[in-house]
Amino acid sequence: MDLINKDIVPDFFIVGAPKAGTTALDAYLRKHPDVFMCRKEAHYFCTDFPGNVNFESFSDYQQVFDGVQEGQTIGEASVWYLYSEAAVREILAVNPEARFIAMLRDPVKTAQATHGELLLDLREDEPDFEKAWRLQAARRQGEYIPLNAREPKHLLYKDVCSWSPQIDRLLDVAPSGSVKIIIMEEFFEDPDRGYREVLDFLGVRNITLDTYPKVNESKRVKSLWLLKASRDIPRRYPGAMRMAKKIANTFGLRPGRTIDQYVRKGNITHKPRPRLSEEFREELMIEFRPDVERLEGILGRSLKQYWLKG
Repeated sequence: MDLINKDIVPDFFIVGAPKAGTTALDAYLRKHPDVFMCRKEAHYFCTDFPGNVNFESFSDYQQVFDGVQEGQTIGEASVWYLYSEAAVREILAVNPEARFIAMLRDPVKTAQATHGELLLDLREDEPDFEKAWRLQAARRQGEYIPLNAREPKHLLYKDVCSWSPQIDRLLDVAPSGSVKIIIMEEFFEDPDRGYREVLDFLGVRNITLDTYPKVNESKRVKSLWLLKASRDIPRRYPGAMRMAKKIANTFGLRPGRTIDQYVRKGNITHKPRPRLSEEFREELMIEFRPDVERLEGILGRSLKQYWLKG
């Protein structure tokens, strides 16, 4: 039966990182009958990133757990928890026994992919990743911040993808044995093994999925102007959009579907991101290498076979 409990909170959290396989792991865990995953990217505990929080109260947050069955292990996946300086402490304040999973990826690839994702959500307005990278110093001073940016700190790609301080902070506050760190590239070499290791960590029975499909693959915007227009027009002309919706309904178009969703479907292509120039890629590798080496020290293992490869 469904649980009715005002104080229900997750048993575990997938805390990040962005564009590092968390959507896939979330999808795989949803297929386990003993696991309940609430909606992805709830971000309730990101008190230092209020632009990401969509709840006015803890009771509002409780609604994402509607449908939890008795005996299920409850999880939440919110990719900015790891980068947040407050989230893990806030989580432990309500659940001192919480477990944490952090998925990490080659920081160069993550930085470019995060830029692409923010661009798709119109939280980034510089379509060229190299130019966006070079805007970081100015943006740190509050300049060149996109109008729709929820959190300017998310545009600081070097900080977002510097894993060692984030993992240090997580390990510093989380109880011993409550953290599992996954290297994304290693996980997808053998996703069945990786999945079973996650289940063991969570203390739920082992199962094997039939397939481990790719989820949330690389997406690119065909026309940034069209994407902006599809979101701005409904806000500027709500009356006209209501009329357009009525007309659309007479032709059998789904009434709940917005103009933005129709345009988005045709305006997004699933293609690999543009290849970085050799010079810029080398610059990024040099930028991130000290952090990767520090992370290797924290984890007690080498990451050279997966990351910062030419």
